[in-house]
Amino acid sequence: MHIDPIPYQTLIHSVTYEEKLSGNSWSAGNEFDSPVTINHVLVQPSSQFAVNNREELDQSSTVLFFDSTYSSPLVNFVKGSKITFNNQEMYVSKVDELYAFDPDIPHHIEVQMK
Repeated sequence: MHIDPIPYQTLIHSVTYEEKLSGNSWSAGNEFDSPVTINHVLVQPSSQFAVNNREELDQSSTVLFFDSTYSSPLVNFVKGSKITFNNQEMYVSKVDELYAFDPDIPHHIEVQMK
């Protein structure tokens, strides 16, 4: 059984990814690794609003779709890393690897950013 990749023609965006460095002493003062341009991804805004004790909370975020077939290069998406899209800096808040029939390679990765 096979599930097709995300259609190539919908992967219309490129982003810049800067992985958050761990707290090693050699990286002090340099919070992020060198920027990497990731091509053939899809970036979609996602808005959610919640009302809590008469207060409206904006839970808006943006989701990046990374397809295992067409998007490149593959990076290790790390929480707290910086992604720049259309000159807007956002930070990785959640990473979901979604699998189809191959238990070793995700079908695609969804990266939630705020």
